[in-house]
Amino acid sequence: MRFPVVLACLLALVHTVSCFGPHPSLVASGSLRATWPSRTPALASLRCTASADEAAERASRRALLGRTAGAALLSLLTVASPGRDAKAQPVKDYRLGRKPTQEELDRFYPRVTLKEENDGFDGVRSDVAALLKEDRAFGPTLVRLGFHTSGTYDKFKNNGGSQRGTIRFEQEISREANGGLKSALERLEPLKARHSDVSYADLYTLAAAAAVEILGGPHIPWKGGRKDSVDPKDSPPDGRLPDQDKDYMPNKTDKTMGHLRQVFARMGFNDQELVCLSGAHTVGQGHYEATGFVGVWTEVPLRFDNAYFNILLQPLIGKELPDEENWLPSRLYDNKVQYNDPNYVYAMLPSDIALIKDKKTRPMVEYYADNQPAFFRDFAAAYGKLLALGTGQDLEKTPPPRG
Repeated sequence: MRFPVVLACLLALVHTVSCFGPHPSLVASGSLRATWPSRTPALASLRCTASADEAAERASRRALLGRTAGAALLSLLTVASPGRDAKAQPVKDYRLGRKPTQEELDRFYPRVTLKEENDGFDGVRSDVAALLKEDRAFGPTLVRLGFHTSGTYDKFKNNGGSQRGTIRFEQEISREANGGLKSALERLEPLKARHSDVSYADLYTLAAAAAVEILGGPHIPWKGGRKDSVDPKDSPPDGRLPDQDKDYMPNKTDKTMGHLRQVFARMGFNDQELVCLSGAHTVGQGHYEATGFVGVWTEVPLRFDNAYFNILLQPLIGKELPDEENWLPSRLYDNKVQYNDPNYVYAMLPSDIALIKDKKTRPMVEYYADNQPAFFRDFAAAYGKLLALGTGQDLEKTPPPRG
């Protein structure tokens, strides 16, 4: 048996017994050398300090996520080793798992009934709700689809965006940034067949808007009327979507932040809207085969709330630690970089960490961490604006930035 497999098995056993306790991490240090964390994490983590009731609830949540310590650890051990040319092995990511029981749904997820809007699209909304009732884990994918079909807009050239439904063309959906979304388009085909008079462009954006609300988030303003293109040449140029670890340097995210500002400004968004839209990471997780990243951002990744901002700011309860100790960088096999808390429960991307390292955006993260109603209000405006990019629709704009 090869050494990495033996090592993974032994560490998985220790990891299981220690309640997601500290274990060796493979930290990106420029030379990709495997190192131990500089500090042994205190047992004051989100996992290990809890009353009996809290512990039972968290155990239930972990079961709901369909994760095991071994699966999580094996995922993270697929990291580049020094002086080794081994090919990347398939990654066991910890998917959102089995279908939740009704008891779990009632306990962790809000019951949402979409209101009729009498705009001719209520049937589509009902079908999206039925789809997510059967498979709630598909919801975050739809939220991501909404961003990727709309976030190609260039306000300076006045092209791209959601107007023409071009993401369905092979040359666009096959781009690296759209990894994992082709199957989402295929799952929406039965809805398109039932509502043949609805354009793909309207279907993709409406499904995204409805998914946010069904997952427990705010109502997203949305208007129909998009017209599909039939010419693949109408697809916008590649490279317009955010690159989550663009220009990464160890513990330095200023270049990543500069890239994010450039991309969002091109779409017509300010810093506050950038932070708001990043809050969509409160749902879903990274799938290695789709994005190259692995892990969940929050405790309950199928519930839309402001947990992302709270975990981003301080993954260790009661510990005021430097960001470099709260979040440890790891470089994966394909040279992607992500951050994990010392107990490897949560994952953050360099684009996430950039928000708390930047002097202008960190106060906004703190504001939304303390104020979920404000986050819901501002996210609804920003995401509604996003879905309308390229359509010429005059939707409510996000309030001006704060402080």
